[in-house]
Amino acid sequence: MSNKGQQVYISYAWGGESERIANELDSDLQASGIAIIRDKRDLGYKGMISDFMQEIGHGHAIVVIVSDKYLKSSNCMYELVKIAKTKEIHERIFPIVLEDADIYNPVNRIKYIKHWEDKLKELDEAIRSVSAANLGGVRDEIDIYDEIRDNISKLTFLFKDMNTLTPDMHEGSDFSNLISVLKKRLGDKSDSHEPVSKIVSSKEKTAKTSNELKPKEEADRLATQESEADKSVKQKTQIAKAKVETERRTRKTADHLTAQKSQADKIAKQMAEDQRNAKEKEETERKAKKEADFLATQKTKVHKLTKL
Repeated sequence: MSNKGQQVYISYAWGGESERIANELDSDLQASGIAIIRDKRDLGYKGMISDFMQEIGHGHAIVVIVSDKYLKSSNCMYELVKIAKTKEIHERIFPIVLEDADIYNPVNRIKYIKHWEDKLKELDEAIRSVSAANLGGVRDEIDIYDEIRDNISKLTFLFKDMNTLTPDMHEGSDFSNLISVLKKRLGDKSDSHEPVSKIVSSKEKTAKTSNELKPKEEADRLATQESEADKSVKQKTQIAKAKVETERRTRKTADHLTAQKSQADKIAKQMAEDQRNAKEKEETERKAKKEADFLATQKTKVHKLTKL
């Protein structure tokens, strides 16, 4: 895994929505000429997971797909802690926050802290039940849980405080915004831990090294390309927003139609009930009249017999 400064790592929980998005992102990044490193593909059979965690912790650019499963996974969270400990985390991570990662409500963020406190307590109690001589490797686990517990609050707050866009917006634009900032990040070849604010722009680099065009012509050409790229990103973002809004309106219309149908069904059911009740009433009145007529006839016959 050479030339790490020009590679993008991806940290995510295997399976489900996270893996689906990781696969799409993988395809779009490779189509854009960006090398992406994934443990499932690049670690290899019998590869050491701990070594990969150390490597991703020092990665120059890391896409983090944050899900509920991710925030409760010891492997995923240990990767994130390693990334955070290597400094410049804000410049190096590029999060995509899934809907089930409930980090925007402080009460729900506390639930993740409690999750790791409970895991730590559970492991600590289990350790006390066996001899210390038989705890090879287990003590390392409790240290990992301890680190996660100590860092999860500030890490989830960092994600909450960043404008990460929604997964729908990312997918609707083929991850164009993410790819754009990743390319800027990868443009820095000097120091793998240099902040984005110090990255030398591709325009400046090309202007200094190009011997084919005059500086002004090169700058104009790059400015045009940059403008076109910005327009493309804005256009894709607008399309993605329009798609999300259309889907929202479609769902709203469908809900409204469902509610109307439900109301119509209730009215039809009530009308059928009223008709049934009316028929029953009419039948009851007919029988009562028939009975009354019969009794009247019988009374008349009795009266005639009495006269005789």
